[in-house]
Amino acid sequence: MNWTQLALEAGYTDQAHFCRVTRRMTGLSPEALRQGILTGEGFWPYRLWL
Repeated sequence: MNWTQLALEAGYTDQAHFCRVTRRMTGLSPEALRQGILTGEGFWPYRLWL
């Protein structure tokens, strides 16, 4: 996953900004959130968000 490219395409100023916002909103890093969405049953609300 290219977090820098994703952050820029989503309108964030840089990867660090994207990571801070994601952690503030979810309590997880972007990678931890991605892994949870892919494998964790308790992450179903985030699947709806996508």
